[in-house]
Amino acid sequence: MNVHQYGRHYSGYIHPQPDDWEHRMTRKTIFWLTIIILCIIWLLTHEACRHPVENGVAALTGFILAPLRLATMLDDYSTDDETDI
Repeated sequence: MNVHQYGRHYSGYIHPQPDDWEHRMTRKTIFWLTIIILCIIWLLTHEACRHPVENGVAALTGFILAPLRLATMLDDYSTDDETDI
């Protein structure tokens, strides 16, 4: 049985359709925005002197890692649609 007869690869891999890409992109964007909001809420509601490591991880994640991931993900998404002349 091959890809043409079965409709997908025998390992279960299905080629993503354009609608699937936009659906995954929306889910990923909502996920990373939720992570940023949760990190900010953690930082605003917990004392830094009682939770220094946790606050450091929340600050690193909420202000550096998650925004960078979100920016690169959205940049990749926006450059895929453009065509170079």
